[in-house]
Amino acid sequence: AFTVTGCARVKITGGGKLDNGTTKSTFAVNANSCKSDADGNAVVKGNLTYVDKSAALVPNGGGLKLKGEITGAAECDVLGDQVELGCIICIFYGYDLYVTFDYTSTNPFYPGTGTGVVCATDNGEGSGALPDDAAIALFGGVYGGYLNVGVIQGNIQQHECKADE
Repeated sequence: AFTVTGCARVKITGGGKLDNGTTKSTFAVNANSCKSDADGNAVVKGNLTYVDKSAALVPNGGGLKLKGEITGAAECDVLGDQVELGCIICIFYGYDLYVTFDYTSTNPFYPGTGTGVVCATDNGEGSGALPDDAAIALFGGVYGGYLNVGVIQGNIQQHECKADE
């Protein structure tokens, strides 16, 4: 379990292509920190998939492929008493949503595990909305040091938490 302090609980869903101008990776995320445990702390659940077939870190075929288990998710609150490290990183780069995860590589040529963070902004829906944008950074493990930042060709949606969903 993960405790959210200084950040708002949130449900984040979405996916698509993350276009940084050079490569288009694909991703899907479903993260939820809305439910509470017996002590009132957030219980975080969800998963993430991510593929970047042209990642320079994996030159011998198959590309960067991973599945992640969500370990944290929040809407960052700059004015909170205690701001989580994930929020500090995301706020610094101009994003207001963050998701942390533990990953397992699904590329058989690059087995291993590590951790990562996704920072994102939901800019709304419809024809008048700006595109959503995101960044993904991977730490440790086989893909440690990977970073991709860009515009999302798809959609990230931030959902308000309903009564302890």
